[in-house]
Amino acid sequence: MDKKNAAYIIFFFLSSLIGRWMSYISQTMILSWMTVFLLCLWWWYAWVSWKVWWRQWVIWFVSLGIFALCIEYIGSTTCFPYGCFEYSSTLGIHLWPIPLLLILIRPIMVLSMVSVASVFTQKKIAWWILSVVFLIILDLALDPVHVSQGIWTYAEAQGRYGVPLTNYLGWIFSGTISVCLLFSIIDIKKPSIPLAFIMGWWCLLGYFWGLFLVSVVM
Repeated sequence: MDKKNAAYIIFFFLSSLIGRWMSYISQTMILSWMTVFLLCLWWWYAWVSWKVWWRQWVIWFVSLGIFALCIEYIGSTTCFPYGCFEYSSTLGIHLWPIPLLLILIRPIMVLSMVSVASVFTQKKIAWWILSVVFLIILDLALDPVHVSQGIWTYAEAQGRYGVPLTNYLGWIFSGTISVCLLFSIIDIKKPSIPLAFIMGWWCLLGYFWGLFLVSVVM
């Protein structure tokens, strides 16, 4: 393991400790802090790469936003592919039963885990597969925490901390399509992803796992 990869792992564990510490303060503070952090990372990276990919960025963002709304609508009305679930009103304005905020959340999640996966490989197929794996790893922590906070609920509260296995199987399906959209629309390369951006998403991944350990397990 080289020094850079070791640094990513150290940042992951330090961030998990921050997640534990922040969870004792205020859930509202956590959500506000995380929203600001996510948007700052997202727009900074978009600004850095805008001149190179601006057409691709627009096409991918719109495509993934539409896909997110459609797959979530199908999921909430037919129970495919995640299982039967329902959003609460905490995520703001809804279109049908789906929060419009998902148009922002899905691209952020996909790009973040593609950046995390870039640490391990530059081969497109391996990078694509690993990106989907990291999306599942993120959701393993994220979904139980949000269910425990009442942001969304499942009709059958079973499986891992009230989240059914079908949710994670559904993320394999939707995550694969989301990552495919990214790699097919934007010619993204590992050297073009700023180091600070990759480091930030490693911190975010660790943070959510730290929050998960306190909010759900302990």
